[in-house]
Amino acid sequence: MRRYIGILFFLLTLQLSAQEMGDSILTYDFSEVAERDTVQPLKKYFWQKGILGGIVNYFDKSDDKKPLEKFDISFIGGPDINSTTGIGLGLCGSGLYHLQPTNPDLQQSSITITARATSKAMFTMLLVNEMFFPDDRYRSTAKLELSTFKNLFWGIGYEQNDVDANESYYTENYIKFNGNFMFRVVPNLYIGPILYYQYYTADKRDALCNDLLDFREHQSQVLSAGFGLSYDTRDCLHDAQRGMYINFQQRVSPAFCNTVGTFSTTEMQLSGYQPVWKGCVLAGELHSMLNVGHDTPWTEYAQVGSSYRMRGYYMGRYRDRNIIEAQLEFRQHLWKRIGMVWWVGAANSFHDTNNWRFSRTLPNYGAGVRWRFKPGVNIRFDYGFTRNGSGFVFCINEAF
Repeated sequence: MRRYIGILFFLLTLQLSAQEMGDSILTYDFSEVAERDTVQPLKKYFWQKGILGGIVNYFDKSDDKKPLEKFDISFIGGPDINSTTGIGLGLCGSGLYHLQPTNPDLQQSSITITARATSKAMFTMLLVNEMFFPDDRYRSTAKLELSTFKNLFWGIGYEQNDVDANESYYTENYIKFNGNFMFRVVPNLYIGPILYYQYYTADKRDALCNDLLDFREHQSQVLSAGFGLSYDTRDCLHDAQRGMYINFQQRVSPAFCNTVGTFSTTEMQLSGYQPVWKGCVLAGELHSMLNVGHDTPWTEYAQVGSSYRMRGYYMGRYRDRNIIEAQLEFRQHLWKRIGMVWWVGAANSFHDTNNWRFSRTLPNYGAGVRWRFKPGVNIRFDYGFTRNGSGFVFCINEAF
């Protein structure tokens, strides 16, 4: 992938005609003459009329519960403002469907679409399909991500990453796929194969970027396979109120499947959810990613910062072979479909255990607004503070 991936925009125009409502009131006087007076039509405000009224009605009905037999999909767009990537637009779509409508206890499967385009020639798109098969005997997840962007780079390892003067540029293009198919072993416990693929190019490097990369490859291709193990007692996939989730993945990329050599990746996520008072849920997550093997390509290194962890950090400002990160979040419902969150987090990226230093732990905190888009699906607007500044996140579904 050398050039821009085609950008798909959507047109969403809904036009609803105003309804006329009328009624009659029967009045009676002492002369026993009946007169009928017609009530004037209900007054409609400007946001209830025309195209704007159609859009308001569209979002008002998006939270209605639909029959399980129906495929329910909705879209929403919002601003994307960042000092580095420029001004842009984010598009989120959420589709819910049920593979066993006769079983209301089975979670709904979902399709999530996230796209982002900015004034500084950045385009990313993420498609996620999460399926719950009848009686919850099998589960499957598939993620496809495409991106092209003039990315910033500060080097590899804390010593280089923490130096502001190391800021350099290269053009990043990649396509990434991650999928699994899990079999239920006992209630709540699943195991199954996983497949991972990424093709990555780092072109048009400036001189400083070339120096920091120290002749590392401009292009990498990785194909790996392995197995996953998960334990899941959450009451809702994307907006859990209680329960826990443990996910372990182990995959290996042999030399003949990539452009460098053999290496392995171990990833683990542990998250829990607990109500603390009325309308408030305390959510916590611990995540780690460890790459083993000197042939691990730099494009597969762990990066601090994303829409889901260490929110507000420029993704890739801090990167190394391994990472350990954690976050704690209070989720408070406020009124109707609106809520707020407050979180704190920390991360430490390191090359190996001998290189790990507690003093290099990066802090993170922030707050955000939640709007319930549809049952179990939230739109989130987060603003995170970091060691190097702050950043805004517009996304669909909770961070974890």
